[in-house]
Amino acid sequence: MTRPKQHHYLPESYQNQFVDSDNRIYFLNKTSEQLKKTIPKKFGKEKDLYTLEKPPKGKQPTYIENPFLSNIDGTYPELVKKLEGEDFSVLDKRNLASYLGYLRNRTPAYFKLIDQISHEVVLKDIYKEVILDDDKLKIYQNLALFDMSSEEAFVKEAINYMGTNKDHILNTFLSLSPKLTELIECCDWDVMISRSTPFISSDKAFAKAEDGFFLADQNKTIYKRYALIPLSSSICLRLSGEKSKFSKRIVTDKEILDVNECISYCAERWIIGSSEEVLLNSHNASKDLLAK
Repeated sequence: MTRPKQHHYLPESYQNQFVDSDNRIYFLNKTSEQLKKTIPKKFGKEKDLYTLEKPPKGKQPTYIENPFLSNIDGTYPELVKKLEGEDFSVLDKRNLASYLGYLRNRTPAYFKLIDQISHEVVLKDIYKEVILDDDKLKIYQNLALFDMSSEEAFVKEAINYMGTNKDHILNTFLSLSPKLTELIECCDWDVMISRSTPFISSDKAFAKAEDGFFLADQNKTIYKRYALIPLSSSICLRLSGEKSKFSKRIVTDKEILDVNECISYCAERWIIGSSEEVLLNSHNASKDLLAK
């Protein structure tokens, strides 16, 4: 079994759904606005991202990347093909939900979030312990270790001195992803199919969105929140609710442009796709949204 060094947080099986006719993918940096073209093998990866320092007994340090994630990644092309066709079963839905559960949580940005939240929980416990102990509080105050005027001030300062426990982050990722899989499977699935303009994606495959509806009889606006997940250049999944409804429809160019604008707006750093023109248009539309 190979022990890969470069680990894809955007799996090749996912990126391959957004390539052009030359099997290459465009990627645009939202900050520099540089747009380039490459092959999926060279994009969306980070060295030793999933490598454990102390793996479980009998497992390699890179077992998360291969075989664990590699086996999940290999299911994707056939699942997307079935989803666009007519032969999509309950089991296929469960398997696709599993793929998406890990896809959502496997990014460097999400790992940083796990690390930050873990540190905040620990530091808040420390603050509560110190603030109730006069002797400990005097030590902190006399040595001017940290600002103890409030929990928020203490956490803000002290968090910069905490190290990262990579194995804890990876194990948290492994424990949370199946739970997200269950949530995804229970949502309402609205499968949006494009027959014209391609959908784009990003380094943050799940985009949060909401629609506002004004209720004239109550003189108020309610908001319905949902997630947009581009699955390929021709398919985007809209997740909402929790009734496990399933629908599929062909969408208009206007709907596709709205989806792509949202994807670009929510991206961490990169947007990706099969068309240079569509990427630029989506990015410019999201900049207008930010300026509002």
